[in-house]
Amino acid sequence: DASNPRNQAQVEALDRRIRRSINAFQQTESQFRREVQEQQRRQYLIVRPDATEQELQEATEAGGDQQIFQQALLNADRRGQAQSALRNVRERHDAIIKIERSMMELNQLLQDLDAIVVQQEPLVENIESKAEETNTHLEAGNVHVEKAVTSARAARKKKWICLGIVVAVIVVIVIIVLIYGATAGGWFDNNNQGGAPPA
Repeated sequence: DASNPRNQAQVEALDRRIRRSINAFQQTESQFRREVQEQQRRQYLIVRPDATEQELQEATEAGGDQQIFQQALLNADRRGQAQSALRNVRERHDAIIKIERSMMELNQLLQDLDAIVVQQEPLVENIESKAEETNTHLEAGNVHVEKAVTSARAARKKKWICLGIVVAVIVVIVIIVLIYGATAGGWFDNNNQGGAPPA
């Protein structure tokens, strides 16, 4: 999601890089076209030294129109130079077509990249959602673990307190029995002798 702050910086950096590459490519192509047109002018002047400015402009605007050069070749006395010029024009024309094809391929690549980004956006959002959900569950789990540890400590403490109370009660009962036996006039002695207490 390009609007997500986590992805926005990466998307913007990628967008800037692509735009810079396209601008550099377009500038190079424009400069190449100017150089080709200038070379076409020179080559046309080789074939037709008496050409007017309008004829030169038509020849260069034709983008390497081979009929113009072929006609000039038929009319020119310098056949070797004209053939070389025609060959160069054909090569330049092919190079321009190749550049245009590369531009179309680059444009298609950018469209494919955009489609992939749009296609993968729900998956990225789902991953982010699952990560946030997992983080929430981990935090809740930590809270439950802390509560369980606290409860276990409290239960152990209560168990020891109960044990202490039971031991104290037993000790008190034993003490009471001993005191009662001692104050009852030798009750233990009579029981030990096996005789009945005096009437």
